[in-house]
Amino acid sequence: MIRNAWHFYYALRLVFKVVCGSFGIALLTYMVSPCFASQQCD
Repeated sequence: MIRNAWHFYYALRLVFKVVCGSFGIALLTYMVSPCFASQQCD
């Protein structure tokens, strides 16, 4: 049971890392090129 909890914690931490990484990349892209992110370029 402890082993299952450890695997659950590891998976949860991995998912959290992936979500934070994706959000960080999206935020970085928005800050670098807000024109591209908002899609209001002429």
